[in-house]
Amino acid sequence: MTVPIDQLITTAISVAMGSIIATLIIWYISTYMLKRTLTNTIAYLRDPIKNHLTTILTDKETRDVLLRIAQHILSDEKIQSYIKGDKE
Repeated sequence: MTVPIDQLITTAISVAMGSIIATLIIWYISTYMLKRTLTNTIAYLRDPIKNHLTTILTDKETRDVLLRIAQHILSDEKIQSYIKGDKE
């Protein structure tokens, strides 16, 4: 039994188009779900993170320690040259 070449080509094109459409649908759904999941996660974690940072930054001892660490980091020669834009 032989199949005409034009029927074979038509079938191959139909299968390819179906695969492309299915891939696009799956991609759209997965992108939507990822966006929704990230949005919900950020919304869920926003207040606890904000409260934690507020607690850390309002504590004088913690704030002083963070300030000393930042000053130490900024005084490093490599970081100073990076800030100035020197190439190494």
